[in-house]
Amino acid sequence: MTASNGNSSCNCSNTRSSEGAADQGDNPSSLFTNFAVDNNTFAEARIRAAFYPKFENDNSDRETRTRMIEMVSCGSATMEVTLKHSGSLFMYAGHRGGAHSKNSFGNIYTAVGVFVLDRMFREAWGKEAPKKQAEFNDVIEENQINISMELVTAVLGDHGQRPKDDYAVVIAVTELGHGKPRFYSTPQVIAFCQEWRLPTNHVWLFSTRKSATSFFAAYDALCEEGTATPVCTALGEIADIAIPGSKDHVMVQGEILEGLVARIVSRESLVQMEQVLKNFSHPPLDGVDSDLGPSLREICAANRSDENQQIKELLENAGSSMCPDHSDWFGNSGLDAQSRDADESVVTCFLQAHPTDNATKKLQEMIRVIKQRNFRVALKCYQKVDSLSNDNLYYKMVIHVHSDYVFTSYRQEMRKKQGLWPLYRGFFVDVNLFKANNRKAAEHPKDSNTLLKNIDGDEDSNLMVKLKFLTYKVTSLPWFQLLSGLRC
Repeated sequence: MTASNGNSSCNCSNTRSSEGAADQGDNPSSLFTNFAVDNNTFAEARIRAAFYPKFENDNSDRETRTRMIEMVSCGSATMEVTLKHSGSLFMYAGHRGGAHSKNSFGNIYTAVGVFVLDRMFREAWGKEAPKKQAEFNDVIEENQINISMELVTAVLGDHGQRPKDDYAVVIAVTELGHGKPRFYSTPQVIAFCQEWRLPTNHVWLFSTRKSATSFFAAYDALCEEGTATPVCTALGEIADIAIPGSKDHVMVQGEILEGLVARIVSRESLVQMEQVLKNFSHPPLDGVDSDLGPSLREICAANRSDENQQIKELLENAGSSMCPDHSDWFGNSGLDAQSRDADESVVTCFLQAHPTDNATKKLQEMIRVIKQRNFRVALKCYQKVDSLSNDNLYYKMVIHVHSDYVFTSYRQEMRKKQGLWPLYRGFFVDVNLFKANNRKAAEHPKDSNTLLKNIDGDEDSNLMVKLKFLTYKVTSLPWFQLLSGLRC
């Protein structure tokens, strides 16, 4: 569906406020403007943050295991295993791209993430931290990267046990500037983290039938009583390559281990990891003994009754090098709420506008499938309040999948429609709708055929299995936590 030759009846207007947003009155400068789509209306969409697509789990774990072992046995792939730290997904796209949690932004989760990331930089770089943070943000913005982390803290809720420390571990690095998101391989993630002294996860590689089969046998033997120390020891003995994480799970979270994530990666990962191992070392921590100010737990405890004040204190402690702009949390006029979200017509306007590039076209195609199939996906839109114009509308779209079943159904659509992009978890898109005069409009391609060049192939591998331990399942149950509290 593209814009019609004449004026469209589509108008973007706000009809409801975002959950918890303060009343901003009827001031047009704080609401979505009326935006009519015509033949000279264009859309430019840019993914700001995206995590891996939900892994394919249509088959049983046993069937997935068998398939993984066979792929390793025939030499077409390697099996990679990592620890599952028990925390929350946190994504950082730089001080301009923003901080995001799994399906939201501008809340306590992202404020905590920014604070923890800042603290890790200061522990790693000491007095050089502000300079390194500025360089880091420049690299992220220039290369359009977002960093996905497992954020483990006591203030965001316990996951089976109260963590001993507040920390994050990098689990993905994603390039977003060349159309379809490109995820770094694990060797590339480790190299990236070593350059910036960011925490990495524990990784094991299994490249033969014997080692892959031994891994699943070891898990089956340990799944009921296994904890971090015996599990890591056992995997280290049978893996072809093992690289220890820079955060020792026992030291920062404890012995209760949630689980392991096993996935199929390319055969080249084995060679790449061997290269990483030649120069591998845990980065120095120049500021670990420095006075870093109040801790996360101290700040949150001191402001327990006021979440907005907690957020303010966390962001101010993180400093301007990491977070110079607080508008995602408080708007552009002090401690105001986020800008209001748009109604359905804003999404319709996006679908009717001419795409300026292939990435925008593919995102329009994805959203059309979501709407046509009535998938349980919320498309929440938040206007950037510093760019209000009747000819220019700039907003953030949050693509929130409400049910894991949607991923399964969407994959079926991908099989029918070649070239359809995957549906990602943690999915945030910046959208710009704008009017171009006739001369400028001619410069933007409206013919869909001109947008089909260099379409990415479907290189995403979803063959993955999560393997949890009974010790975590038991201790994470509400009744167990209640009994533990009573005993204390």
